[in-house]
Amino acid sequence: MSPRGISVGLVGAMLWGAHAVLLDYALGLSPFVTASFIAEPLAATAINDGLGSIWMGGINAFLGRLRSLPGALRTRSGLLLLAAALCGGPFASASYVAAIGPVGPAYAVTVTAAFPAVGALLARIFLKDRVRALGWTGIVLTVAGAALAAYAPPAGDSRHQALGTMFACLAALGWGCEGVLVAAAARHVSSTVALNIYEVMSFVTIAVVILPAIGASGLAVDAVTSPVFLVLVTASLCWIVAYLAFYRCLAIMGASRSLTVFSSYIVWTLLYTTLLGGAWPDWRLLMGAAVVLCGIALLSRDTGAGTVEVEHARE
Repeated sequence: MSPRGISVGLVGAMLWGAHAVLLDYALGLSPFVTASFIAEPLAATAINDGLGSIWMGGINAFLGRLRSLPGALRTRSGLLLLAAALCGGPFASASYVAAIGPVGPAYAVTVTAAFPAVGALLARIFLKDRVRALGWTGIVLTVAGAALAAYAPPAGDSRHQALGTMFACLAALGWGCEGVLVAAAARHVSSTVALNIYEVMSFVTIAVVILPAIGASGLAVDAVTSPVFLVLVTASLCWIVAYLAFYRCLAIMGASRSLTVFSSYIVWTLLYTTLLGGAWPDWRLLMGAAVVLCGIALLSRDTGAGTVEVEHARE
């Protein structure tokens, strides 16, 4: 497997973890801190995707690709990207948020760590993305390591544990589907155009449909006009660079391998949080990180067919 793909994926995962930490910090500030647990992450996501749409619009304008957006939307790849935006944005995010209430965020993250395995199975079925036994061992180890690093027993009322687990599984399914759909579209659409379509679709769905439905549009407006907006701007920049790396990684290595490498963001997020809190990583985080690295190392040695190469002229 391409060392360049591994490097791009790890850099993207590190930035994705930084984005998660910044976003979590922003949610602890006004006006999010007084909002409901459903409204606050969705409002923050809408702002994040709105800013992402602006960043990507500027990048595509600079590269002379902005005018290709309408045409891309009319293609099969454009439709796949729209579906990916719905799976990875509103569906997966809403399911993850719904899981946090019954079981708590740590347990929800543990369950959703299975999304690379979900993506690998779907990629095998729909994209014929072939992974050898060595690669599957790496995928299993990476998922297990991420789950070990993030594990915490379910919080809240035990009567609702099954419900929370179900929503967390739906989130993993949504993120796994997203990776497969983007990998399929990345064969024919440049990563910058693809990400622009994704961000616009996700923003419109959340900001125009979901936030008004739950009465949280005012929360998003208040956040944009408050000091927390600067934190969200910084977080969105990390998000865009991470997602560009993710799309590039998908184009180089395919869905199975890319989703696995990117799942290491869970370990990076926990490491950043622990260090910023002035503590040393505990044994579970260290052991989980070691298992993740072993899994990625094994996956990197899987040189079987399955790598997806895009049309380099479009990159």
